[in-house]
Amino acid sequence: LWKEVPVHFPVTIGSQTKNNKVYKKHIQPLYGSKDIRDITQLDVQQTLNHVATYCVQQTVRNVKTDWHRIFQVAQINKIAVMDLTTLVKTPEAMKTTERSVKEENITAEDFDSFISFMNEYGGYLPNETERIYNRTILVYLMKVMRVSGIRLQEARALSRNDITIEEETGHNSENDQENIQEYALIHIRHSAGTTYDNDNAIRKTKTKWSVRSVPVFDEGLIWIKEVLEYSKHELIFAKYSGEPFTSTEVADYVRRVKKKWKKVSGKDVDIYTTLMRKAYASDLYRDKVNQAAVKKLMGHKFESTSINWYAKSDDEEIKEAAKKRTYKKNKKV
Repeated sequence: LWKEVPVHFPVTIGSQTKNNKVYKKHIQPLYGSKDIRDITQLDVQQTLNHVATYCVQQTVRNVKTDWHRIFQVAQINKIAVMDLTTLVKTPEAMKTTERSVKEENITAEDFDSFISFMNEYGGYLPNETERIYNRTILVYLMKVMRVSGIRLQEARALSRNDITIEEETGHNSENDQENIQEYALIHIRHSAGTTYDNDNAIRKTKTKWSVRSVPVFDEGLIWIKEVLEYSKHELIFAKYSGEPFTSTEVADYVRRVKKKWKKVSGKDVDIYTTLMRKAYASDLYRDKVNQAAVKKLMGHKFESTSINWYAKSDDEEIKEAAKKRTYKKNKKV
């Protein structure tokens, strides 16, 4: 019955992979070989209760959904069973999702050190063209994500048409003259991910709020110009072959580089792809950028998402805030 679930309730390949993991871990070991008509309400309830003792609430809900789909498929096959998930109670999970309370950022010095190491990672010979190309593209990918805060799946979907070089005129107060500043504008229109029949396709953005344009100045502009010149393909951050990297390939590569970099440099800095986005948000927060602007730059629906889930303060900022706190004063008459 479980094998028939995707037929009657199609989801993306990514979602189906997650559903299969839940089923194989929490349902199949005890009940996979049983007849659906022999499954009792107690069986379903005990499954959920067991999962709730060591998993987060979302996993409990996922297990219940898998049971629900199995019963639905049984009914579609005209097997006389009741959907027992309508009778059980969803227990509260004992474990909560752990989120870091510390600031998730990286200094310019540590980032430069990591990127320099990544640029030499693998010790490839000059004739290993494909490996060198793929490594260099991933280096630029990390750089662009660091200066723009865009999601990995958004960066992987960027084409040349999604980046424009713009100019703006400003006033220099020191010499009282007008000056022209160049910057890159990254237009987020697509995302890379799984679909119903492709595990690495260019598709719509995560949400409608994700569609946005992110300006990049100074050093970031230089990096963008460099990668536009270096890339061989319309899809800027594609592999040497022209195929887009999967998120797993990028994450695994960065993880391997980080492991060796930490060992060689002696630095205890955790670097991962999502850190680039979190660091960008933390920088904006520290610079006291208007929260409405932060929300738009991050591609979020709510300002609270940008601040609570991505931007965090470090201990020094907390101390400074406490020092600057003052008592409320009486109103002047």
